[in-house]
Amino acid sequence: MADQPTSTQVYKVFNDSVHGHIEMHPLLVKIIDTPEFQRLRNVKQFGGGYYVYPGASHNRFEHSLGVAHLAGKLVQNLKDSQPDLGIDEEDELCVQIAGLCHDLGHGPFSHAFDDFMDQVQEDDKWKHEDQSVKMFDHLIIKGHIKGIMEKKYNLKNEDFEFIKELINPDKDNKTEWQFKGRTQEKSFLYEIVANKLTGIDVDKMDYFSRDCHHLGMTSNFSHERYMMFARVCTDENGEKHICMRDKEAVNMYELFHVRNLIRQRACHHRVAKAVELMITDALIEANSHFKLGEENLTICEAVNDLNTFTHLTDDILQEIERSTDDNLKQSQEIIKRIRDRDLYRYVDGELFKRNEVRSLKTTKEKKDLLEKWIKKITNQQTNLSPEEQQLKDFLDKKTNQHPKLSAEDFRIVVIDLTYGMEESNPIDSLLFYKKNQPDKSYKLSKAKVSHMLPGTFAETRVMLFYKGLPKKHVKTLWEKLKQVSGEPTGAVSGEPTGDVSGEPTGDVSGEPTGDVSGEPTGDVSGEPTGDVSGEPTGDVSGEPTGDVSGEPTGDVSGEPTGDVSGEPTGDVSGEPTGDVSGEPTGDVSGEPTGDVSGEPTGDTPVDPTDKGIYIHLEGEITTSLTSQQIINMCEDDNYQFFDDKTFEYTDLQHWTNAEMWERKLDAWLKEVKNELDGKKPDLELKDFLMVSYCFNTTLIKFMLFYKGLSKIDVKEFWDLVKAKH
Repeated sequence: MADQPTSTQVYKVFNDSVHGHIEMHPLLVKIIDTPEFQRLRNVKQFGGGYYVYPGASHNRFEHSLGVAHLAGKLVQNLKDSQPDLGIDEEDELCVQIAGLCHDLGHGPFSHAFDDFMDQVQEDDKWKHEDQSVKMFDHLIIKGHIKGIMEKKYNLKNEDFEFIKELINPDKDNKTEWQFKGRTQEKSFLYEIVANKLTGIDVDKMDYFSRDCHHLGMTSNFSHERYMMFARVCTDENGEKHICMRDKEAVNMYELFHVRNLIRQRACHHRVAKAVELMITDALIEANSHFKLGEENLTICEAVNDLNTFTHLTDDILQEIERSTDDNLKQSQEIIKRIRDRDLYRYVDGELFKRNEVRSLKTTKEKKDLLEKWIKKITNQQTNLSPEEQQLKDFLDKKTNQHPKLSAEDFRIVVIDLTYGMEESNPIDSLLFYKKNQPDKSYKLSKAKVSHMLPGTFAETRVMLFYKGLPKKHVKTLWEKLKQVSGEPTGAVSGEPTGDVSGEPTGDVSGEPTGDVSGEPTGDVSGEPTGDVSGEPTGDVSGEPTGDVSGEPTGDVSGEPTGDVSGEPTGDVSGEPTGDVSGEPTGDVSGEPTGDVSGEPTGDTPVDPTDKGIYIHLEGEITTSLTSQQIINMCEDDNYQFFDDKTFEYTDLQHWTNAEMWERKLDAWLKEVKNELDGKKPDLELKDFLMVSYCFNTTLIKFMLFYKGLSKIDVKEFWDLVKAKH
């Protein structure tokens, strides 16, 4: 028999944050004190969730200690309450070792590494459960523990096989007994660490309690009551299973409710998924260039060399960051975006029934769907003649269509939310016993538990993310706004020109700005627009803000002088906006702001049909609107918030001049395109909107928006996601 110490001095005591003071068998301590197990200290349990929940810093190390503790506690309770089961000390020790080693194969950031392996090795599915078995073999041989297990604790080959089967109980045929470690008489032991029959096991019990503790959530499931009422009974086929007292049925439903709650609120939080997508992309970019171990293996190859895998932890991101290899720059850019919280943008998400979603399991299936969607929303056509393509490009340009999008700009996340047994109710597989018949098992119907239990046990959540342009590029734009770039092309007072509605002036009809009568804009009396005194609008000097003809440029109603579609100022014909006389708008000197062709002044000519939109808000609207309300309004018009910056007035010159802003933006875009070196996204001037407003006497805030997807575009995506029946 194994040498089972009884003194607490022989056992090592760990003060666990969830279970309190727990004792560990000396053999388990020897396993813990190996590099292969200590590695788990640097593998986050929650992956990207730590970037959302500051308390979720727990790792696989303490979770594994907790599972070993609960596994030993459960098997000890069964042994004490039912001596006839024949549970010996070797059984008890093997179950604890399996609980301790069940997560040895997890890669960096836990399940995020699983996603990475799925993408780089689609034909050869890698599973962390299989890796855990390999790491266990590697650990006991390299650490010279196998000999101790055999000589001191009397463990044999079938015991080693039993431990590995407990870690990964991959049973193919439920009608035949295929395990080699133990006979069918002890089948219930396979339901302790990883229960494939009901999904109720000590692994879940520990991480539910641990996750809730570190997330600041409450778990109403009591694993202590489960331990107390667990009992082995024989079913109608003569097989022995762990059963539960009938009055504990509600507690068992609560176990799966907590599981679903954690997955919905934390594991699959949209920001956590954005971070994990970026971690995955960073590893993919670095895979071929970042070498590990003496054999210079790639990241995905490292899983096959267990010595190298021992050093593969969450630290890999820091190692990539510190590298001077130019081939890792793309990966380093993604990691820097994570550090700067410049994350992939969440576009939208939808919940579906399991049979409503088309197959999106592989990377290829997701990419095919994205390409089909992009082609549909941008009306891309193939096999066009050069002349037809030229005409199409011209029309797209004139109608200010989407930015040039690519399937590579987007990522799809598909999440199957279940109670652990696909679409089945896991409680249907759990056997119960009655107080007066403790050895007889039976199934408990939902009607005997409650009429308020869930009726559906699986759903699919699909989330769409947009990679976007890294925010680091916009820092250059803010610097450009502070540079002097010639004389202003509007009022010289520094006050904003135009109305106070916040809408851009000018419509897209091709007509000059004004009312529908074709008369110059003003009030209905025909008097020039200005303040209520009838004076023309302009700066504080009293000069008009329009051309030298003295024609007014706006009304006093506070309404925009064109439509409110959010289109750029000016008509799409390329003519400059102005009064009905056809004279170009200029400054108070009487000089036009461009030549008669309609080109704006400046060192960088900009095609008027490609203008971005600049809006300055002033007056009461700046005190009644918050930044979030401005964002909401712009996003309703399909502009996605990109970044903002606050300046002092003294940092800027001519900050309300639209043409100045356009030249700055155009110069910035040229620099960004050169830096991106042809990589997506393909940026155009017309895809941007800038909103500014003063919120006190010395500060002005600029908000940059990028033209995004419309609600119709997103609806088209969901239509494609749905399975065709």
